[in-house]
Amino acid sequence: MQTYSFCYSKALVLRIFWILVILFSVNTSGKAQDSARFAASIRKLSSKGMAGRGYLFRGHRKAARYIELRFRRAGLRPAGRSFLQEFQITQNLFPSRPKLRLNGRKLRPGRDFIPGPASPPVSGSFRLDSSQGILNKNVALLLKDKEAFKPNGTSNPGLILRRQSKLTHSLSENQSQIPEILVHESALQKGDSVLKVSISPSLRDLNTYNVMGMVRGTAEPDSFLVLCAHYDHLGSLGRNTYFPGANDNASGVAMLLEMARAIAKKPLRYSVLFVAFSGEEAGLLGSSFMAENPPVPLSNIRFLFNLDLLGFGEKGATVVNATVHPKEFARLQEINASCHCLPEIKARGKAANSDHYPFSEKGVPAFFMYLMGGPGFYHDIDDKPKTLSLKGFRGTFRLIMDFMRGF
Repeated sequence: MQTYSFCYSKALVLRIFWILVILFSVNTSGKAQDSARFAASIRKLSSKGMAGRGYLFRGHRKAARYIELRFRRAGLRPAGRSFLQEFQITQNLFPSRPKLRLNGRKLRPGRDFIPGPASPPVSGSFRLDSSQGILNKNVALLLKDKEAFKPNGTSNPGLILRRQSKLTHSLSENQSQIPEILVHESALQKGDSVLKVSISPSLRDLNTYNVMGMVRGTAEPDSFLVLCAHYDHLGSLGRNTYFPGANDNASGVAMLLEMARAIAKKPLRYSVLFVAFSGEEAGLLGSSFMAENPPVPLSNIRFLFNLDLLGFGEKGATVVNATVHPKEFARLQEINASCHCLPEIKARGKAANSDHYPFSEKGVPAFFMYLMGGPGFYHDIDDKPKTLSLKGFRGTFRLIMDFMRGF
């Protein structure tokens, strides 16, 4: 009996051991698959085929259709008649490659120079006033060699050249009177005085889309939580120079897709509206349009959580509107203290710096969270998937999911 009992106990222990090993392996494998899918989503959204998710070469439309497809596959339903909410914008775009030479040297768009976002078309040779030192001043005025430049039929002195330690691109809804070129300081040499330029921007009206999907709540389906992230970025300068926007904000969209997938499998008490905004980089245009044309009554939204810049996380996170909603921020801090999801969460006050803002201004409780860390690539051609550590992915996912489940 003693031998039998020992063998039986040993067999039972071994069986339990292997069950635990299998369960651990399944859990670890599942987390690895989630991380791999998150990274793959970022790579897809940041690929050259998406053209910087801008308004040239159908970049924004390709991104919107990709997100819609992922929403459908996750099991989300449209928030209205369609997953797409269409609205109109105007943008100054650069369909052809900008060209620039300094004293005969060919400069690379995106790396050595970028045109100012509101620049009008300009072509010709310009000469630096000999009284100005291009290496000594951050801003220089260049005069056209042969005749005064006349953009839009208005007489003008020439072209503005700005010396930059970092090239940071942005967007514009209009064209200015004077062309502007931003040149990286590493591309400048002593004695530079002659600039030859050819830039052909085009001011265009176009349609773009917010992408919206919903998971119905189990207990109070007419009350809503909103998870959102902007998918648009800065597009391209011609076909070969584009702004990938891996951290800003393919990372936020990839997190949104993971959360949609998880909540569709296990719905929350309230309905959850998932929104991928266009037009954020152009001035919060998509979120402003949705705030004025909401698919659900704004009064029915219990809380909105905006996701942006989630590619790192080594230094924790910052939450905008934390001081506006101290009770909710305290709960977020309590969750983080319990799960050790992120190294720290810093509080920040009200700021009009992302898509939460148009809703906050209408009285919708909202947070905007972004992760800290990384080399600081922002609005430039180096914001690529390979630069992201993705250290904060799992912790951020759990932190926000636990926070949303608490409503």
